[in-house]
Amino acid sequence: MTSQNVKKINKIVLGFLNDNTDSQNMSESWMETVIQKQIKNVCAVKYSELPKKKDPNAPKRGKSSYLFYCSEFRDQVKKELGNEKKATDVTKELGVRWNIMKTSKKASDKKALLKYESLAKIDRERYQTEKDSYVQPEEFENNTRRGGKKSFNNGPKRAKSVYLFFCEKYRDKVRNSNPSLKATEVTSKLGSMWNELKSDKSRTSEINALTVKANEDKIRYENEKKELFGSVEKPKKNEDPKNSSNISKTAEKEQSGFQLFCLEKRAELKKSNPKTKASDITKKLSAAWKELSTEDRKKWTLSVSVDEK
Repeated sequence: MTSQNVKKINKIVLGFLNDNTDSQNMSESWMETVIQKQIKNVCAVKYSELPKKKDPNAPKRGKSSYLFYCSEFRDQVKKELGNEKKATDVTKELGVRWNIMKTSKKASDKKALLKYESLAKIDRERYQTEKDSYVQPEEFENNTRRGGKKSFNNGPKRAKSVYLFFCEKYRDKVRNSNPSLKATEVTSKLGSMWNELKSDKSRTSEINALTVKANEDKIRYENEKKELFGSVEKPKKNEDPKNSSNISKTAEKEQSGFQLFCLEKRAELKKSNPKTKASDITKKLSAAWKELSTEDRKKWTLSVSVDEK
């Protein structure tokens, strides 16, 4: 119960006592419908006020270029403004300096701005990669807003970009050679190394090799999507979308069938593989779905249709 609710109850109790100081049957008066209804309304917990459980291992959203700038200069601004200044004053000053740098025509400021934008781009890609491979544990699955859609992360893992393959290749090397670096500093270092690689013509073959990997992964992703959900052609530019509605519905049912399959089989797989990570369980489910015959997949799809009725 919030402090706001406690104040409301105190107000009701004090008002009741003032109105019933001479009452001989105070207990009966307290149980009157009007009073009890007031208490009930105060004590009723709204859905939006319920504490939401968050998975501490869920991917952290990518930081903006401004937040990377603040992380670097917050302590410096605090020192310059003095200890007597509030946190809001520090944030305000950071905002002023950021806007000055953004509109500046100095080469040094432009270079600095590009640096923070590059860090933000890298962090967005990191977040997307982690998000694509993240599977929400069951204990957090029902933690959705009222009316909100529940998401399923049981599809194939998204294809990685050339840059992500580069990071995969060098991240451990950077960490091992610089153990004191923070995660954000490792990311920054990788970004600088990537820019150096792109500008070095003698290392073109390395970029080409990474590009081949990215293309292969893209093909893998597209093939897995087709195997799981079927290929759905998008309506062409001047084509009536109604013509493709039947195809879309079929694909949606196939996807729903796969989701139902995962919901039914996940607990069974977890029980037989207690030490396996959630992401690996999802891979096993995906592999098991691929091994099903067309007829068996249809059974799951039909089950979804029956449930909907």
